[in-house]
Amino acid sequence: MGPINRWCSLSTAPFSKGSLDCTYWAWDNCPVAWRGQYTRGDHNGPTISLEALASQDTWIWHAYFGVAGSNNGINVLNQSLLFNSFENGTAPVVPFTVNGTEYKYQYFLVDGIYPRYAMFVKTIPHPTNEKRIRFAKTREAARKVVERTFDEDYALCPDYIPDPPVAPQPSDDRLAEIQESNVHEDFRMDLIDHIHRTFIPSPDR
Repeated sequence: MGPINRWCSLSTAPFSKGSLDCTYWAWDNCPVAWRGQYTRGDHNGPTISLEALASQDTWIWHAYFGVAGSNNGINVLNQSLLFNSFENGTAPVVPFTVNGTEYKYQYFLVDGIYPRYAMFVKTIPHPTNEKRIRFAKTREAARKVVERTFDEDYALCPDYIPDPPVAPQPSDDRLAEIQESNVHEDFRMDLIDHIHRTFIPSPDR
């Protein structure tokens, strides 16, 4: 089933592959003719984007580098190979249960710009009760991993025994499952209930 011991988890719910995000690297020697497509208003000068998926120990599982810096995270996601192994059936299926509901695929922690896909877990921007506040704090703490990977520059290079090769079995239905927004919302609600139910207060509370 692969190196599960390195997979990041949100609280005690298993099988998050980690946190997904984009960062932008300054390109000082960008040719003048290309500067327009590699520059956007929130960066000083041209940049090249890096999409990375990192686990809690800052191990990078996926990297997609080289997209023009004028693109945002969604544009980069739509060009990257992140979902290819799921779409063609070569990624391992790792079913797990949260709050009594079985889910089929591992999930990624993402920020608010990303779409409401079944494999993405986003925070709650303005939580209104104790359960939602606890979920938001737990999820945001776990989410820091990708920022730490970029900021501290000590990410680990993958060096592990891969899963046995699997013959590709392309399926449009599988991609539709990954992009299902209703599953995204149901899964987040199950995580909210799970984290609240398994919460153990610290001794000073």
